[in-house]
Amino acid sequence: MNVGLYSTDPVAALGTATDYFDVSVAPGSSFSVVTFQICGVAAATSIQWWNPVSASWQTLSGQTPPQGTPACITVTVTNSSVPSIAQLYGTIFAVVRSHRAPAFISPASAAAAVGHSFNFTVQTSGYPIASISESGVLAKGLTFTDHHNGTATISGTPAFGTGGRYPLTFKAANSSGSVTQAFTLTVGRDRR
Repeated sequence: MNVGLYSTDPVAALGTATDYFDVSVAPGSSFSVVTFQICGVAAATSIQWWNPVSASWQTLSGQTPPQGTPACITVTVTNSSVPSIAQLYGTIFAVVRSHRAPAFISPASAAAAVGHSFNFTVQTSGYPIASISESGVLAKGLTFTDHHNGTATISGTPAFGTGGRYPLTFKAANSSGSVTQAFTLTVGRDRR
């Protein structure tokens, strides 16, 4: 069995799919069952296959919902499934992720200390991956960085004399919507 990966849709625009691959079983193979897993998927993910007869994408039968960490979909293909093992020669599959508005999955507060290195990761869920922005005043010595992968960080070393509470607002946005989170950063005062 061979697996090929594609960086773009090789046949027709599916819209929400971002990963494409093919699974090839050589014609005349004597397999009665072929099972493979696709890992690193979200709960709203499904697998589609390109049916060349109808020239359309179709939902793959024989797949289990995403399970485990990282989440994996198990796909089982048999001689009677659609597609069948005989149809696996060059069949193209697509990992389809349903669009979901972003949500924050990291805590809404953190504590730092003056003169000490600090790093806090802001995490979001949703698809497509959200861009994250911050409004409010950070303690001198700290910076906010969006990593463009659904996470952002507040990092640096709070300067002396910057102890106190810093109310911030994070915003996560993608094509499915946006959400804000009120966040409080408490910087412990220098006790010199």
